[in-house]
Amino acid sequence: MQNFIFDLYLRYPELSDKIEALTLTNDPVALSRVLRKRIASLKRGRRFIDYRTSFDFARELEAVLADIESGLLERSPEHAFDLVDRFLATAESVLNRVDDSGGAVGEVYLQAVPLWLTAAKGWRDANVDWLERIYQLCQQNDYGVLDPLLPNTHLLLTLDQLKQLAWRYENALRRGLKSAEQEDKVNLVAVH
Repeated sequence: MQNFIFDLYLRYPELSDKIEALTLTNDPVALSRVLRKRIASLKRGRRFIDYRTSFDFARELEAVLADIESGLLERSPEHAFDLVDRFLATAESVLNRVDDSGGAVGEVYLQAVPLWLTAAKGWRDANVDWLERIYQLCQQNDYGVLDPLLPNTHLLLTLDQLKQLAWRYENALRRGLKSAEQEDKVNLVAVH
């Protein structure tokens, strides 16, 4: 079996990331380190990805998420959360260099949001203010990749926290509507 896998590794370089992830399944720290490097390379990437290759690139992104989900989500939700959080943070730099007219790349980022929430719930670090974290993320949603966040917050937040989040948005809207309108400016608080 070992020789077969090694042969696949040599003949099909596109499988190397998957094979490496599979061999590290029993070592969450090592797997996390490898996946962190793959995610960091996404953020550092400078090459423009045209429409034709955007679909292959989207499959590469899906593979990263699949490796996080299958290799870390149950065994080490803290590592899974950290990696999905880092992955989502690459959205702007990635989407700025991709012709995503087909929407495949953006769709992968949309799929990462429920994984982020599930990993956060599995980790449930008491030192993280999840309510504030979700609110801040929603304020940084320029590309719309975090659109599934609010409708799915019930995966992470308690009913009381959901009510607090709703109250916070309602108050921001009230303040925005009460602020003095200027003829040549849009009231972004009220619109958002």
